[in-house]
Amino acid sequence: MATAHDGSPRPRRVLFVENGIGYGGAIICLRHLVRNLDRSRYEPIVVTGRDDAPYQGIAAEAEWGRLPAGSRVTKGESLFPRIYEES
Repeated sequence: MATAHDGSPRPRRVLFVENGIGYGGAIICLRHLVRNLDRSRYEPIVVTGRDDAPYQGIAAEAEWGRLPAGSRVTKGESLFPRIYEES
């Protein structure tokens, strides 16, 4: 487990990327997985390619962002600023 600046344990950030073509089994399972993670150990982040209402619902379960279709991330580039700018 990672530690904070004060030496206390800090949850590990885990990125989940969902690239389904529509709302269905994959995102539903991912939502259940994220909902049931031990938050004292893990901090889930979910990125999807869609932003319809059912996908936005996952924001209640985890930090969520949308990366538009056709986006490319180059080696060494952080995709987080792009997710937050375009959400």
